[in-house]
Amino acid sequence: LPGKERILGVRVGNAAMAFPLSAVRDVRLAQAEVGGLPVLLVAPAADQPVLAYERRVRSRDLTFRLETTGNRVVLRDAETNSTWDVATGKATAGLLAGAQLNRATAYPAFWFGWRGDDLWPRPLDSQMRAWRCERRHRASQP
Repeated sequence: LPGKERILGVRVGNAAMAFPLSAVRDVRLAQAEVGGLPVLLVAPAADQPVLAYERRVRSRDLTFRLETTGNRVVLRDAETNSTWDVATGKATAGLLAGAQLNRATAYPAFWFGWRGDDLWPRPLDSQMRAWRCERRHRASQP
């Protein structure tokens, strides 16, 4: 990554992972595991911040997708079909209505600062390639 690439560093215990903000914004939704905890990074719009949540709710790991309902962007989990507010992480409808996604511990930084800190590992290149491949694949579909 270029030194001035902006990243969001997610930390769980002693484990950490760097997510390039440009890659997350391109795909709008990134799901990964950091230190054994499933996490979700979501970029609801280009002019809004990237948010980081834990995907484990009531001892259940959830998988999300973004949906647009009218002029509103929401999250929907595949396991219970519950709808979640992107900004608050709260389930607004469905089996998990009222449940809350916990915020993941995340730090915005530049790549040069992250890579210079021995406490933080490098980003997962395979994950970034997967995001880029997914983006290209979606763009090439009719």
